[in-house]
Amino acid sequence: MTAQPSPQELFDVWKKQMEDGARIWAQMMGTPGGATAAAAPDPLKLWRPFMEQATEAWAKQAAQGKAGGGISEAMADGKAMIDQWVAAWDKLLSQAMQSEAFAQAMGTHLNQWLSAQGPARKAAAEQTEGTLQALGLPSRTQVIGIARQLLEIDDRLEDLEAAVTALRERLEARPRDRGARRAPARGRSSTKVTTETK
Repeated sequence: MTAQPSPQELFDVWKKQMEDGARIWAQMMGTPGGATAAAAPDPLKLWRPFMEQATEAWAKQAAQGKAGGGISEAMADGKAMIDQWVAAWDKLLSQAMQSEAFAQAMGTHLNQWLSAQGPARKAAAEQTEGTLQALGLPSRTQVIGIARQLLEIDDRLEDLEAAVTALRERLEARPRDRGARRAPARGRSSTKVTTETK
């Protein structure tokens, strides 16, 4: 059987892979056209302290594991390492986000996303409308049209109700005036009748 590699050997392989990956990312982030590489953020600045601290912690844990070291120290070391890693990522990302290149890349991405979203949304709406029509169900556009018509009918009914109320009030007020005018006329005619009979 083959001998199992030591934790240090495994970590060295991982460290080399991380350095190679960071170097490749740095090359990809380099700007063409003669721009200096110093202007672009260096990913190795982020990974190197993390890897060195992880190597030290790993070696320390391996030594303590043989000597019977405590778990609480490992937890504290792990938390400190993660805190430093998060702080390093925060610093690197804030530097990257404040750059003009990031703003241009984000703007380009958003423009492409919006230009791709419009036709996709239109195609989805057409597909949904076709499916609803095939099922004999009203589409969203038809339901909105019906709702708009119902609101217009409701407004017209309110206007008609107000007009009918105004006419009713005018009609109710009119006979009272006629009755008040006719009452004296009836009294006169009745007086005429009484005088003629005498």
